[in-house]
Amino acid sequence: MKQRGFTITELLVVIVVLSILVVIAGIGYSNWVYQSALKGIESDLKTAASAMEQEKNFYNGYPGALPASYNSSNDTVITVQIIGGGKDFCLQATSPKVHNQTFHWRSSEQKMSDGPC
Repeated sequence: MKQRGFTITELLVVIVVLSILVVIAGIGYSNWVYQSALKGIESDLKTAASAMEQEKNFYNGYPGALPASYNSSNDTVITVQIIGGGKDFCLQATSPKVHNQTFHWRSSEQKMSDGPC
């Protein structure tokens, strides 16, 4: 009499293959979440820098804090540092979405960089 069903070896192979696929998908998803959070922080820094430049144009100097015209996203915290005797500014951003890493944007560089001001 012939028995029907799967052998233990076949079941183990299926479990191993599915486990590998789940791990690959998890890594890809977490990388996607991290990269999208970075883009959000960069967008917030660009918007804040634009608001700072607008304030400078209207009031002949950078403000010591983020202008009221700037609307931040939910989780990004941005602080302002005026440097170079008021001729330059540095915006520093952190977000729990990227494990509280710190990024900065200097008005002289016009790009997001890792680390504090």
